[in-house]
Amino acid sequence: MPKQPSTLLKPKVKKKIRYAPRWRVIGLNDDFTPMDYVIRLLIEVFQKKPDEAFDLMIEVHETGAATFYIANREACELKIEMVHNMNQAWGFALAVIMEPCEEDSE
Repeated sequence: MPKQPSTLLKPKVKKKIRYAPRWRVIGLNDDFTPMDYVIRLLIEVFQKKPDEAFDLMIEVHETGAATFYIANREACELKIEMVHNMNQAWGFALAVIMEPCEEDSE
């Protein structure tokens, strides 16, 4: 009687872990939004510390744009909605946009 293998050998398959693509929320400079409002928004919406919020506000002012937040698409969409709501409540119109992170678009 031929000998039967006790277990079947399965080939090992490496599974590549795929993470959700990351997106960034970018604040844009304008000539109308007060600097102190931008700092307040960064603290309240993006949970930045005051020093970091100040540095980001200066970056937006001097370069025209700065990355406020990086996360998955849904989280970034929520932050943009929060910015729009705060803008409406305070009567300002700070523009924010969302785009995919460069390192994830390869």
